[in-house]
Amino acid sequence: MTLPLYDQAKESINRFMEDSMNLGLYYQKFCNSWKRKGSGIELDKQAFLTHIVNKSTGSNAYDNDLLRERIDRQAVLAKALDGEARIYQLQERFITGIGLDHPLEIGFLWDHIMGLPYIAGSSIKGLVRSWAEDWLGEKEKVNGIFGTDSSDQDHEMGSVLFFDALPFGRVNLKMDIMTPHYTPYYSENQIPGDWYNPTPIPFLTVDKGQRFIFFAAPKPGFDKKDFTKALGWLDEVLTTLGAGAKTTAGYGGFEIVQDITDSYNRELKQRLEERKRQQVLANMSPIRQEMEADGYSVDPMVFMENLTVKWLQRLTEEDTLAQKEIAQLLANWYKTNRPKDWKRPK
Repeated sequence: MTLPLYDQAKESINRFMEDSMNLGLYYQKFCNSWKRKGSGIELDKQAFLTHIVNKSTGSNAYDNDLLRERIDRQAVLAKALDGEARIYQLQERFITGIGLDHPLEIGFLWDHIMGLPYIAGSSIKGLVRSWAEDWLGEKEKVNGIFGTDSSDQDHEMGSVLFFDALPFGRVNLKMDIMTPHYTPYYSENQIPGDWYNPTPIPFLTVDKGQRFIFFAAPKPGFDKKDFTKALGWLDEVLTTLGAGAKTTAGYGGFEIVQDITDSYNRELKQRLEERKRQQVLANMSPIRQEMEADGYSVDPMVFMENLTVKWLQRLTEEDTLAQKEIAQLLANWYKTNRPKDWKRPK
């Protein structure tokens, strides 16, 4: 392989390729596949994209735990605003950021921190707005839900928030190729003739079957009916038109995966409840923490057994302050879980 770079730069690229890598950074800044063409050197686009795709399947392509934490943070934020998270699956390949500058001629949009493909919240908002305004004719409701983009004094804030959509699960990238047959017609204003040579242009896509998780929420103080309507429009446009570039050629079509969405939301709820329980537990006294481990708040049958074989004995062994705390906690537990026994003790 010939690299038109200084030796130090080549060594840095090689080290970067061996370690856990940010695919987005590699794609944008580390073109390392070159070939000779005549007296010069040009980027071997197909080899470069093949290398990107192969790297994306490796175990160190990205930090899955960090991605899950990023997803959970956005889901918690959306739910704190009384919003929702929904998971959709690609039915065909998806292209994002096709108009961005890149030596490949066709760009690709990466999250700078994670180095993964994503769909910007502003793009999702624009997509849903276009669906409602141009396809459904809901022009009267559009400004209230999405806001106005004018710079005059009548500028208004929309009632619905859209967050970035992130890949959910393993990230699958694929190389695709478009082949314009009439390049001189498009670029040089020549007549479209069959005698022109086709020009294959490789580009990067997200493969079909990839799942993305979308987030939306109502803005505080606004009517939630707008949010419900916007969610319906989001579902309609993703499953009807799709998202990203080349949707007229079949790219970017989604379908919602309701079972996985419900499963994720249940797991998230359980994790949040456990996190909240741990925070409450951390503020408790050591005696209360020990009682909680014995089932004080979660399992009356288990704690009743521990009460008779452990905590009644502790009442006679602890110092006065500890005895008072144990007695008060046991009294509260009886009043909550055994009210009849408390009123009429055996």
